[in-house]
Amino acid sequence: PALVEMLAGTPLRDRVTQLLFSFAPFQRVSSCIQALGAFPNLHELSFGHGGDLRDLRTVLTTEFCERLASECPMLRKLGLRYVNNECMRVICQRLSLEYIAIWDDQGKLTEALTADVVDIMLASPCATSLREARLYGIYAFGTVELLRLVEGCPNMVKFGCSYRPRNAAYCDALNLASLRRLLKSRGGKLWD
Repeated sequence: PALVEMLAGTPLRDRVTQLLFSFAPFQRVSSCIQALGAFPNLHELSFGHGGDLRDLRTVLTTEFCERLASECPMLRKLGLRYVNNECMRVICQRLSLEYIAIWDDQGKLTEALTADVVDIMLASPCATSLREARLYGIYAFGTVELLRLVEGCPNMVKFGCSYRPRNAAYCDALNLASLRRLLKSRGGKLWD
């Protein structure tokens, strides 16, 4: 927090567009939001790719997401761990994200994130604004959900994923082939 406060008090505050946290720098939601709100041009924020962020489970709540959307309305790229359906509802309804990344370890970190999040995303403004998504290790997603998500986001051209095999291998293979074809028809590609 001290580094963020120092930066916020300089002319650099208007030039900061990206913050990437790989550790838990804040003990309270209020100090985290206050710090993020100090950067009016913040476009990219990432919590948790790498490092041990178990302490952030208490930070990434629905309240945090609501305040994040209010304080950082320019946010277009977001990377998360420890997210649930309700957090995703707030994020997708209040921010016009162009990129989202969610990392997990086979459901250990996002146990409250279910396949319903696909419907949440498709019913939000993010369905039309998303151009890229990376969804790795999310236990709730199979190839059916991943295909539905990409089909419902017409501007998505880059998609990276891992999935939990649920169907017969040939069904997963067909869904992945459909994903590749769809993204290729849009000029994009699938990373797996």
